[in-house]
Amino acid sequence: GYVVKQMKKEVSGVALNDMVNAFIWSAFKYFLRQDTDSYIVFSPIKYWKSQHLINKKFVQGFAFNQLHFHTTKNACVSCIYWANVNSDLTSFELSAYDIKYDTEKKENKLEYEGNITVKKIYSIFSDKYYDKRIDNTDIYNGIVCNLDGTETYGTEKIISVSKTYNNNIVGYMVAKASGFDNSALSSSLLRCARFDGHGCFLRNDNFITKLPCFAASCYFFYCNDWRYMSMLMKSGDKSEQFENDVEDDKLNKFLCQTLIWTCLTHFSHMRSFIGSDNRFYKNELCFDNLNNKTTIAQQTLDNYGYKLSKEENSIFSVWNSILGKIHNTEEYNKEYYYGLYQIDKEININIQIGTKKDGSPIMRKKYGDLNDSVNILKNSLKDYYKDNIAKVLRQYEFVK
Repeated sequence: GYVVKQMKKEVSGVALNDMVNAFIWSAFKYFLRQDTDSYIVFSPIKYWKSQHLINKKFVQGFAFNQLHFHTTKNACVSCIYWANVNSDLTSFELSAYDIKYDTEKKENKLEYEGNITVKKIYSIFSDKYYDKRIDNTDIYNGIVCNLDGTETYGTEKIISVSKTYNNNIVGYMVAKASGFDNSALSSSLLRCARFDGHGCFLRNDNFITKLPCFAASCYFFYCNDWRYMSMLMKSGDKSEQFENDVEDDKLNKFLCQTLIWTCLTHFSHMRSFIGSDNRFYKNELCFDNLNNKTTIAQQTLDNYGYKLSKEENSIFSVWNSILGKIHNTEEYNKEYYYGLYQIDKEININIQIGTKKDGSPIMRKKYGDLNDSVNILKNSLKDYYKDNIAKVLRQYEFVK
């Protein structure tokens, strides 16, 4: 209790939420007194990388797979030898080692997997990229959404965001926190504001420049190398360079590719629906062109004059086959504009075809061909993201 109380005088924010930080901070504060003193810290790297709990001299360090230390996931944990010397260090390297099973010798062995560069981060997306403009035409009698994109009803959840409505709002993006823990909670893309806030509205004049934040928040759904899990974090540290390059039209291709991925991925929980306020909330961030419909996403690609690559044509071929398959289903609503997530949740449904001996139901997909196409598209988008989007996100330090 005393340590935490003293720590609060010098440390603020989320760093105070981790009890391990009290041990790290107090060691340097109370036990290390001379330049010749040192401290070896075995911990996830966020205490130095994003929380800036210490600024000391790095001597040597290793990165290990957290899976082998009483956890259930592949992720990086650092073991670092710090000297009690103040330092303005902004990056350093760790030697990465994993434990692999040798099938011939039938024993575990320590395997070196290269060096990892660790870089300090100084800003998060909400600092640099969130749209914080106030639109005088906003009104505040709209609705809010759950994580699954449906409307939040009643008072079972605490609503901590204004129910803003405007014709120029096309979505609400949450890309909070620097880490990737609980990514499904810390990142979302919805048609209306998320009930608990922590995001920003996407408006029709600049939404495409905000989508890389959402794409970056999904990074580890695809690029799940243990050496970077818990090591790489989200940052806005190169926002100025990014925005300058956007202004100079150097990133048009990347922006269009990010738009394509966003509008087709199931990680976006955008839906079309009629709200309790009797407004029709159209999903503009999708490519539903059935019955000669169009969306702002398609119009934006057209305005950029973007030409689809061979890979993209193949992806859209699968997407168009999905649209064709849903058209005649009984669940299809011709008034809606569908993205993959809404199709998966409302049309690509399970039905009961029998009962097991224990009385539990036997389920299968109602539309098998549709489900096959949905899975093909998901896999194709994974490769598309890794081939076209991930590298640029790293280049501009959305992921750092």
